Amino acid sequence: MVEALIPHAREAERAAERTLVEGLVTAAAKKQNAVMGLTDALAAFGEHKVSKVVLTSDRSLDGHRCTACGLLTGRLSPRCIRCGGETEEVDLREALPPVARHSGVSIEVVHGDAADTLHQHGGLAGLLKPVKH
Repeated sequence: MVEALIPHAREAERAAERTLVEGLVTAAAKKQNAVMGLTDALAAFGEHKVSKVVLTSDRSLDGHRCTACGLLTGRLSPRCIRCGGETEEVDLREALPPVARHSGVSIEVVHGDAADTLHQHGGLAGLLKPVKH
């Protein structure tokens, strides 16, 4: 009986992922509470402006990590833009989650159509924290 429900649960999860990604794409286009793409999402993440990171399940995301301060970027640069330390190439799908968890940022990994849509918009998105006035 439970096994019969699994495909329905997976479809409900995929639908929720599509809704999330479509909402982020729309919000980012309106410059509201989301950023899309490696450069913008990682910049906001590095500035502690992100409450949730969304990434794809099935594609590597090439990025760079500072060996001194740990800053993650999507830019190829031999030196860190924050501290000047050396950088190394990393797959952000592996490097980002532990840093996000340590920073209290939630992570959402999307699959299927949602992952395809996210990939078309840079493979990474960030839901921004509310701005305090």
